[in-house]
Amino acid sequence: MNKSIIQTLFIITFLIIIGCSEIEIKSNWTENKILIDGNRNDWQNNIEYSKEEKVGIGISNDNEYLYLCLATVDNNKIMKILNNGFTVWFDPQDSDGKTIGIQYPIKKIPLNNKVEEFRKRNNQENNNENNNENTRLDKFLIDQNELLIVNEDNFPLNAYPLVNSANIEVKIDFDLNQLVYELKIPIKNKSENNFLVDVLPGENIKIGFASGEFEKPDFTGRPNIDNENPSGRSGLGGKGRMGNAEHNQRNFADRKEKLEFWINAVLSK
Repeated sequence: MNKSIIQTLFIITFLIIIGCSEIEIKSNWTENKILIDGNRNDWQNNIEYSKEEKVGIGISNDNEYLYLCLATVDNNKIMKILNNGFTVWFDPQDSDGKTIGIQYPIKKIPLNNKVEEFRKRNNQENNNENNNENTRLDKFLIDQNELLIVNEDNFPLNAYPLVNSANIEVKIDFDLNQLVYELKIPIKNKSENNFLVDVLPGENIKIGFASGEFEKPDFTGRPNIDNENPSGRSGLGGKGRMGNAEHNQRNFADRKEKLEFWINAVLSK
């Protein structure tokens, strides 16, 4: 075989391996209580940043619970989480435990118009960006008063209020211009049978992060404005509009792409 062909195949294989690689994270043992409040203070330096995914991820555990923190300033990811719903998947690797997902926020009715309404209200109430984000999020989460446990087929198994007997805690908030998602979930304990994730300290687990599917907004009755129309088209002519059109088309394509990535984690013991 031609030497140049062999070199080309080697490079392609290497790039495929790199492209398919997953994020590797070692869980930290929880010495102090982690408060699930949408704030990063309890995580200190235990957040690892992924440049590829534009998120910071922290994992911690003790003998009873797994704690998770995800933080991002990426607006596309924030909007996908809030608009399309968000599921964290747990896939135990060292047991026969089933894959389960914790779904929160839950995608209920199409939220595009609701989020747009929040944005308009907040622009009138307060021009401060941080206050706008927090106020809009507070209003948005009023309807998000429960979480779902789903199986690997995304079929709901149970629905719980946010304060529940299953000892699952979840919270989303803004902290230093970042969207912060925190989760606490029971893991397998040798002395207890009340667990949701079949993994012990010291074992391996894959954790996935996924948004729901994008639904095209209903623009019926709304003015045809460049920064709101997903096609980027406007009734106004002029060459200056072309750049806006291309930019908006790219943004719309990014919004349609589903958020999904996985990490490999080893729990501490």
